[in-house]
Amino acid sequence: MQAIIGKKKRIFFFIFLFIFLSTIYIPINKKYSDKSLFFPINFIEITGTSKIDKVNLLNDFNDFLGLNLFFLNKKKIEEILLKNKLIKNFTVSKEYPNTIQIKIDEINFLGILIRNSNKYFISDNDLVILYNQDLYEENLPTVYGKDSEKYFLDFNKFLIENNFDIENIKEYYYFRTNRWDLVLNDNKKIKLSTNKLHDNIKLLNRILLDEEFKKYSIIDLRIENKIITE
Repeated sequence: MQAIIGKKKRIFFFIFLFIFLSTIYIPINKKYSDKSLFFPINFIEITGTSKIDKVNLLNDFNDFLGLNLFFLNKKKIEEILLKNKLIKNFTVSKEYPNTIQIKIDEINFLGILIRNSNKYFISDNDLVILYNQDLYEENLPTVYGKDSEKYFLDFNKFLIENNFDIENIKEYYYFRTNRWDLVLNDNKKIKLSTNKLHDNIKLLNRILLDEEFKKYSIIDLRIENKIITE
């Protein structure tokens, strides 16, 4: 019986200690009234950034420093991260006793869109972002054509699925007839058809390996069962 009573006392003691530790604050002034003495957040670590200004991003989390890590409101952190268009995915975790870890998966730029004489990045999560020289990446292809951004991502995936080397593409031209032209790194222009595009790409892959076609600057595949060269 005494053992049971002793056990209950220990349980109540630990419950009291937990409540005490999680609710005690520094009562200096209003500015620090929400800071915790126990498990205070002293460090915020961000990894996975190359395009994002990490210093500016860390400044967005200054208000979390000193708060109790145990009662961290992750939703508030997520709200800040979701506002950044350069972030595709992220994870937020607590590392006791005093650290928040934020792992970021940034978007990738697939091309530079030219629209009304302005430049934009086209990303792999289908976002169009105003061009910024500080974010420039070498060897990005240029994309032209009204509404091309609506179809570019699917078209690029289609090329990859059909084993076309997209690294060899310098320029994409979209036409509102749902047709594409490609300009390759050697300035060879490829005119693709609107129909049977799968067959078009298979044929093109063979043509580009054929020595006979290397001397031509234009390869026109718009007419079925015909190859027109210039």
